[in-house]
Amino acid sequence: MNRLERKTFVSIAIFLSLICLTYQNALSLTVKNAIDLAIKNNPQLNAERWNSKIIISNLKISYAPFYPHLSVNYAFTHTHSFNSPAYGLDNQHTVQALINMSIFNGFADISTVKKNKLLVSAEKLTKDKTLATVAYEVLTKYINLIHLKNVVAVRRKIVRDTKQNLAVAIFRSKEGLIPLSDVWKWQTEVATAKYNLINSIGNLNSADIDLANIIGLPKSKITKTSTPDVRDTKFNITAATDFDTEIAKIGQNVQSEKVKEAESGYFPTVNASYIYNWSDSRFFPKRFNEIASISVSLPLFEGFLTKNSVDAARAEFMKSKFEYLDKKNALVTNIRLLKNRLKTDEMLIDEANVSLSGAKKDRSVALDRYKEGMGNLTELLLAENSLRDSYLNLSERKLAVLLDKADIEETTESYGLYFKNLKFLTNVVFR
Repeated sequence: MNRLERKTFVSIAIFLSLICLTYQNALSLTVKNAIDLAIKNNPQLNAERWNSKIIISNLKISYAPFYPHLSVNYAFTHTHSFNSPAYGLDNQHTVQALINMSIFNGFADISTVKKNKLLVSAEKLTKDKTLATVAYEVLTKYINLIHLKNVVAVRRKIVRDTKQNLAVAIFRSKEGLIPLSDVWKWQTEVATAKYNLINSIGNLNSADIDLANIIGLPKSKITKTSTPDVRDTKFNITAATDFDTEIAKIGQNVQSEKVKEAESGYFPTVNASYIYNWSDSRFFPKRFNEIASISVSLPLFEGFLTKNSVDAARAEFMKSKFEYLDKKNALVTNIRLLKNRLKTDEMLIDEANVSLSGAKKDRSVALDRYKEGMGNLTELLLAENSLRDSYLNLSERKLAVLLDKADIEETTESYGLYFKNLKFLTNVVFR
């Protein structure tokens, strides 16, 4: 092997290795990874991360009144007296140190800190809600993609079966056993089956593009699936809480602290201050003085400002209280509806399986009768359509159960936050 051949061999080996690595990486993205990617690439979440920093900064700011405020002032004064020649020119330097401290302001500062702590908790829940919403969107689109792939598989089977029936019709027509119109009818059925297949493939590609856009990948087509038993996952849906309910509860507590803030206007305020002055000039060298004071301010009349502020805060509190109760009651009702819907859809799967089994037998009998010349074309077409509808109906029922479980997952987080412990979709792989 000469030098040129060795270089060519090495280049081909590197190229094939890169292809193998790329293919291997392409098949390593599971539904959990897809959710993680969608969360990472979501612009709303990136904005909320900065909003969290803003709220935490506001909490730190609310602690400021509990610390003394220290400031230092410096002043330079140049004096030129024309009326008093004895003084003439004079330059004075003055340094002043001030310490201010709020002693009491009617618990307003304490309520502000409590309110901001609650807002930090609410912001965390809001971010978690967005995370769960993104995960839910990925999950539902993912489930829909599985369903559309199953539909395409059914449509392909329908095309194959219809082509076989066309071949039988052509053979029997040549033998003079059936009229030529039967062949034309089967040709129409083949064309219709192909049309429906192309349409289903288009829907599958559109769903693939839609999901790829969310997770931030150029293509997310499922290359490997194991048909899940949609009834193998048991949900614990007794927890009557969700993000909206918890956020509403925190909102009620925030309004309670705002009432206390408004009521602080009825209380006196107490402030303490200390001032240290030092000055130096030509005629008054190095003078010192200290001033320590405590001031008390008692509000007597402010045009009913405090009263109206308290009334408004109490009204907001009652509003938030009823909003929380409304969301809590809606959640309990929603959980009951989800339980009933899931139970109903699971029962319909049993009926769909029975219907499919019967349709397969009917189609087999009708096909045999048609081949033997005992049955007519209409009878076979009815059996073919019934079988097709049974396949599609079973796929729709499975889709409904999976979506029911996704809705339950979003509502109760019974398998943990962000849908990262889904047991009924773990074997599906994206590319």
